[in-house]
Amino acid sequence: MALANGYVQLPLMQATVALRQLNGFDEQWIDNTDTLTAIELVDRLLLDKPYLASVSPAPSSVAANDKTVAAQQQRQSINTACPGQAIDLPTAERDRLLAAIYINNFGDTIRADMQCSRCEQPFETEFSLADLIATMDKTAAGNQARWLEQCQVMPGDSASLAQPSFLLKNGEQFRLPTGRDELAIAGMDEQQAYQHLLSACLIRSDIPREQSTILAAAEALAPVMDFTLNAHCVECHHQQTFHFAMQRYLLQTLLAHKTQLMPQVHKIASCYGWTLESILNLPRHQRRALVELIDAE
Repeated sequence: MALANGYVQLPLMQATVALRQLNGFDEQWIDNTDTLTAIELVDRLLLDKPYLASVSPAPSSVAANDKTVAAQQQRQSINTACPGQAIDLPTAERDRLLAAIYINNFGDTIRADMQCSRCEQPFETEFSLADLIATMDKTAAGNQARWLEQCQVMPGDSASLAQPSFLLKNGEQFRLPTGRDELAIAGMDEQQAYQHLLSACLIRSDIPREQSTILAAAEALAPVMDFTLNAHCVECHHQQTFHFAMQRYLLQTLLAHKTQLMPQVHKIASCYGWTLESILNLPRHQRRALVELIDAE
């Protein structure tokens, strides 16, 4: 999923995107755990130069003009998402970006505080986010393969955000649900939301709508990072389940860490005399490293 230097691959779209590090302004801005906040956070962190990860330098023997043309052609051939386009990313791909944001800023380990449903003692469970994604991909691979045998993948027609569509053998052509769709169905009941998604994602169909299978296909082709996971109590060893959703966990983590922001800013300003703006503009990991240095003196 993640590449070097903040680049992330989105497998469904066959795209490469670039994410910058969180800074204090981003952390200060977070105030909710809803879908709109997740979309806007991704937009804030998306960079407009993802092609840099994929463009290999031309040989030194190639003329300067030829190098420029070759680089431009490579840039044009790379599917990507740029600032302002997060709302039109498939939900499953946005979850991958949220996972990359978490890993880039907090590391790979997910921790959850729980209370045992049997002995009622508190305990902590933890797991690797990268391992969870690998397991999700492995589990989904069989379902994806079965659906891909039944459909043709149609390339997108956008120059910068080319979401593919899928043409099933029964004549249905559809795209995957996006953040724009999620916002549109907010507040609807389950049946209304289903019908709206069906209408929004169905591009064309040769069968009656009530026989449509596109949402089942979309769920299999693009699973979101919303899981029921197992945990074992360390006291009585009782196995129980807990809910993990990537979007909610990341945003809750950011909200929890937000309380540390201004004390860190104050400590750096007091030590170095820097302005509020300059400190908030620091990448999160640099700001925290400075605080550790100050504390160590």
